[in-house]
Amino acid sequence: MSAPLRQANYLFIDGGYFRRVMADRLFSFVGSEVRIRWDFLRTRTNATRVFYYDSVDNEKRQSETESEYQTRLDQQNNYISAISASPGYFLRLGSVSGSSGKRRQKEVDVLLAVDMLTHSHNKNMELAILVAGDKDFKPVVDALVNQGTIVKVMTDKRSGSRELMQAADSADRLGLRALWSFTDGPNRSDASQVLPIQLDINQKLPSEAPAQVGMLHGQRVSLWQTDGRWVASLPHSLETLFQTNWAFHDEVKLKEFLECDFGPIEWQ
Repeated sequence: MSAPLRQANYLFIDGGYFRRVMADRLFSFVGSEVRIRWDFLRTRTNATRVFYYDSVDNEKRQSETESEYQTRLDQQNNYISAISASPGYFLRLGSVSGSSGKRRQKEVDVLLAVDMLTHSHNKNMELAILVAGDKDFKPVVDALVNQGTIVKVMTDKRSGSRELMQAADSADRLGLRALWSFTDGPNRSDASQVLPIQLDINQKLPSEAPAQVGMLHGQRVSLWQTDGRWVASLPHSLETLFQTNWAFHDEVKLKEFLECDFGPIEWQ
């Protein structure tokens, strides 16, 4: 008896958007730029093929010295080379045009939309996973759904289009925990040094009054300082599904993590 065929899951990545989310969310949180492991990204999304769309900017900017220009080109080329060398990845490149300060990528969105529609029409995939946040992709998602292709959108909660997420069959938030899982950053063996950890649901919370409280989706969030670390308790909600408790050694970073992964909190 032959083995069952693996479901064809195709991952489509708006590279410019993915880079911005990594920089604005993860890199700013951990304080440094860590290496993206493209094999991790493919494995964690269970993708059989990954199509990555980005633009190359080879034009020297007026503000750049020759050394800065060459460094930027080297970084760009190394980034692109790492993607193209990863098994299962297919790189699609557009260009950048416009004057200084108003430079925009060209062709990338069209390349992505055409590929998604083509693979859906040809029944090459059963699930299309789109990493993007722009509302302009909604018509493409609508078309794929109408063709019978299941669509999942992966987007940053703060910057992703609500209309885009609602058009898909499902949507996943690219929170800090998900972004970290795509990297080969420091302290991989002890992520608690980099990100807050989720406590066991049976672990007792401090009995004293919390040091601070806030409101998340209309429900109370409690924050304590105990045993040299900060502990936060999030309520049951549509975002957390059940009560969760988180701990970290840095109060400011813990609050930033909670708001990034679960939504804005009104601290009192």
